[in-house]
Amino acid sequence: MLIIGYHGTSFTNAREIVKYGFSADHFPRWTGDLGSGVYGYIQATDRPFATAEYNAAVYVALKADMHRLKPWSNRPKYGKPKTAVVQFKVDVYEDDVCDFTDYQPYDNFVELKARLGLYIHARMPFSPGASYRDNEDGWLIEYLIQKRLVHDYAVFQMDTYSPFVSRSSNFANGREICVRRLETISNLRLI
Repeated sequence: MLIIGYHGTSFTNAREIVKYGFSADHFPRWTGDLGSGVYGYIQATDRPFATAEYNAAVYVALKADMHRLKPWSNRPKYGKPKTAVVQFKVDVYEDDVCDFTDYQPYDNFVELKARLGLYIHARMPFSPGASYRDNEDGWLIEYLIQKRLVHDYAVFQMDTYSPFVSRSSNFANGREICVRRLETISNLRLI
């Protein structure tokens, strides 16, 4: 199965990624929606979302603006940071993709999360300096993999909501993947 993903980042990081590849050393300290790994948008042909490339570009542009303004800093950065999108290919077997757009894995996860709800809230650690970004779903995925209660898939994918504007929503606006096995990634290029 070949998946084409789009990862938005700074222009400097994008050049490094294309030259050297993604590195687990650069994974964030917090847990994302789908656990630890390389995140990217993919095209959802069965949903009326914007293109994956567009979502990656908008996401990184808004993220750059947020970091530029830094209301908590006494020295804001001036100028518009340069951003870029890296296109990459992921080559995996279909049974090594946990597809939460399929109802069975999604329902199984929601049921397990409901049974473990209080345990999650009692045990979920918060990352220093990044606790507002921690996601309990991603933390639970990591926990279940660590305890060998869930297969350690190469890729997790799901329809997600990214805050392209400063509002929240219950409706997805893109399809994201989290690639856990970096050796499955190839053909990196700036677009």
